[in-house]
Amino acid sequence: MRAWLTLIITLLFTVGCTVNRIPVFVSQPQSSIELFQNDLFPAANQVVVESEKDIFELPSEAKDFVDNYILQFRDPDIQVEKLAQALFSRQQMGVTYLNEANTVAKQTYVNAKANCLSLTILAYAMADYARFDVKFQQIGIPENWVRRAERNLQNGHINLKIRPRASEVAIVDFADNYTEVDFNRPQRSYTKKNITKERVIAMFYNNNGADYLLSKGYTPAFAYFRAALKTDPEFVPALINLGALYRLYGKYELAEQIYTKAIHLDPDNLNSLENLAILKEYTGNFDRARDIRKIITTRRQSNPYYHLIVGEEAYDRGDYDKALISLHTASRLDQHIHEIYFALAKTYYKLGDIDMSEQNLKLAKRNSISDSQRSAYQGKLELLSRNDQ
Repeated sequence: MRAWLTLIITLLFTVGCTVNRIPVFVSQPQSSIELFQNDLFPAANQVVVESEKDIFELPSEAKDFVDNYILQFRDPDIQVEKLAQALFSRQQMGVTYLNEANTVAKQTYVNAKANCLSLTILAYAMADYARFDVKFQQIGIPENWVRRAERNLQNGHINLKIRPRASEVAIVDFADNYTEVDFNRPQRSYTKKNITKERVIAMFYNNNGADYLLSKGYTPAFAYFRAALKTDPEFVPALINLGALYRLYGKYELAEQIYTKAIHLDPDNLNSLENLAILKEYTGNFDRARDIRKIITTRRQSNPYYHLIVGEEAYDRGDYDKALISLHTASRLDQHIHEIYFALAKTYYKLGDIDMSEQNLKLAKRNSISDSQRSAYQGKLELLSRNDQ
């Protein structure tokens, strides 16, 4: 889904009750923290960070598409419907999913590849150009992760809702007849919260920073995290990622101050605690790290995505039996997550059990939520069948 990333080293936030969620041993945050250690990254000011205009600017072809296709319909409700359909229609725009596609609107339109954040940015730009009412929404999905470069990246999820602009003569508009635009609509209903355009911009900067951090581009990573927090000072994923960057530079005290601030801003974001545990291990405080990890593990036991990522980690280590244990636990907790079945298929293949690999690939395909996913799994099934002949 990848709305925003948090390394472990981090990136997601969740919505939920915050009462008594902060462990007693976590100190109060300092009243003021010098977040931006510019001296550590003297070349950061030379990094070109996209402006708000850069992020949402449409290419002329996209404007022409809105003018000539969307706005040709006289009924405003049909206009909204046609825009939502066009984003996914192979005959029109045909945007396909790519988790790493953290791109501005112009690039997303040209490439026709997007993750949920870049699709939301493009959809917003087109809907705004068409003069629709537009709102961003944060979806309170459970914690879930992807593996990249043997690191865990935690995903968040956002979408967009649009409707015809209310009549200028109307004093009050009570209608809530929005159409949602969502790349990977969750299979279950989760809490939704309207968020600001500034937060979406911060997500974009944060994702770019996380990508650079993964590839050890520390100066541009700092530039993007700084831009995110200047845009939205309370965006927790960017705080956590900035703390992770400082940890890599040995600024342990500052990293802890930032993690502590993040914990108090969003006590339900367990990535703050997990990064604090990593920091405690770096500084030799293994007892405190163990205390923190016990809390994290207890809170995550009922989350199938937690067991999925534990299984993925075991798979990467070559411990396929351990991977199966975790993955089967995940599937018992939720029988409708296609990524779990794909992970099981990979693991059984490594163990030489082709029948179980094929069975789980079929389950992955059956539980997919998009045509592109189903097509990808079908391709893997055909490849598996040819290799088994």
